[in-house]
Amino acid sequence: MILDYLLSGRTLSAIEALEFFDSLQLPRIIFELKKEGYCIDKRIVHVDTGYWVAYYFISDKERFKPKRKYKKKRPLSRYKLTVENSVLKRVLDFIIQEKTFSSRELMIKFNFTGTTSYLQILKHLGYKFDSKMVTKNKTRYKVYTLVEVPSLTV
Repeated sequence: MILDYLLSGRTLSAIEALEFFDSLQLPRIIFELKKEGYCIDKRIVHVDTGYWVAYYFISDKERFKPKRKYKKKRPLSRYKLTVENSVLKRVLDFIIQEKTFSSRELMIKFNFTGTTSYLQILKHLGYKFDSKMVTKNKTRYKVYTLVEVPSLTV
C-alpha cells in the first residue's frame, strides 16, 4: 500500500504513514523497497513546530521500474578454501601451537582486526573451537580453545 501511495507521485512522512497506513515502521519499509530496487528519495524539511521531518518520494516516472536486485552474499561452501593463504597458515600454526587464545592475542600478534572471519573459515574447513567470555582488567573478550583438528590438515 505504501508503494502504491509513493508510485502515485505523492510524498510520505512517518506521521502520515501512521495516519494513513497505521505503520510506525516507515524507514524499514522504505529500506526494503530500496532493496527490491525502487529508487526512493528523501527530503528533510524544517516544519513550523521546530522539528525536522523526512519526506519520502519517487521523483521520476522512469524510476518506477525496479532496478536490479542486490546480490546475496555467497556462503563459504561456494568457495574453494584451503590453508594455503599465508596469513591463514600463520594464524593456524599459532592456534595449533597455543591451543587456547583470545581474539585480542590474534589481533596483536598478526596486526589485523577481522579475527572472526578467519575463525569462520577455519570452522568451515573442519576445525572446532569452544569459546567463553573472560574479564581481565575490566575488559571483556572472548577466549577460544581448539577442540578438534580435521584429519586432513595441510
